[in-house]
Amino acid sequence: MVATPKWRFEYNLNTLVIPFGFAGGLIAWGATWERVNPNQDSQANSIDRLDKPTNARPRRRSPFGKSTITSFVTARLAPPAG
Repeated sequence: MVATPKWRFEYNLNTLVIPFGFAGGLIAWGATWERVNPNQDSQANSIDRLDKPTNARPRRRSPFGKSTITSFVTARLAPPAG
């Protein structure tokens, strides 16, 4: 009969790589957070500014109401009134 293997702790390269890799990942995440977090407000303001139209010319209105392809198709395929 084969003896059941017993667990034992060994020091080797993985013993160092795993904890230091985990710590390095946390440090990299923290550094990234510090670079991204202060810029969130300015980026949000830039996005809001892009949403607002910058020219005074009004948009052309579609004769079908909303200017989507579905409005166009439903207007063409709708049965005649009456």
